[in-house]
Amino acid sequence: MQTVELDIDTIKSPKELIQFLKDTHFGVGDNLHLKVEEKQVLFILMIVFIAFGSIIKSKRQKEGEDILNGLLSKYDNAEELEKDIEKEYGINIELETKNPLKDAFGLWKDYNIDAETLRKEAWQRKG
Repeated sequence: MQTVELDIDTIKSPKELIQFLKDTHFGVGDNLHLKVEEKQVLFILMIVFIAFGSIIKSKRQKEGEDILNGLLSKYDNAEELEKDIEKEYGINIELETKNPLKDAFGLWKDYNIDAETLRKEAWQRKG
């Protein structure tokens, strides 16, 4: 059993993502830890689903041809697709969504800061 970490920002195209997944030789019980931006989650999971379909179940050609059409009509959110990937292929997907704005404000999460406090601090430093 292996765990593979992938920051999606290092991948330049869907074709490169599929090749990465092929080269990694995933199998049942393996883990894929994806780091993606929140707005990319559904799109990236669709590509992963298609890739695993062609890698793991390549003998089922007709099924593979219909995957994309099925994905586009079936999944409205990433959670449903993630569960189906795990169920269908036995590979656990761990998502870590990146949100640069949240990360920046995360620095201040332990402080009780509001607009009034910021104004007071700013005026005290001027005087």
